[in-house]
Amino acid sequence: MWVVWLEKDKENNDVAILGIMIGKSDYFGKGIGKKAIILAIEQSREKLNFNKVSLNVRKTNNRAIRCYQKCGFHINGEGEKTVSGGDKIEFFKMFLDL
Repeated sequence: MWVVWLEKDKENNDVAILGIMIGKSDYFGKGIGKKAIILAIEQSREKLNFNKVSLNVRKTNNRAIRCYQKCGFHINGEGEKTVSGGDKIEFFKMFLDL
C-alpha cells in the first residue's frame, strides 16, 4: 500500500505540502515513490494552483531523501518535533521550485 497527497500551505498560497507513505518495504527501491510524487504534482498543480512544493523528512530516512532529491527537491532547513512520550525527531525541510 502507498499513499501520496498534496495540500495547500495555509501560510503561503503558492506552496503545496507533500506527504507520501509507502507502507510495505517490498515496494522500496523500485522507483514507485519517485513516479508517484511526479504524477501527484502534475495532476494536482493545476487544480491547487501552486508553484512550489515543500515537505519534511526525518534526517535518518536516507532512502526518502535520495528519492526527493531525484525529484528535484533540495534541503533548505531543518527542525525538530517532539512526539508523544517526549521523544524528539529531527527532520530536514525540503523544497521544490516548479
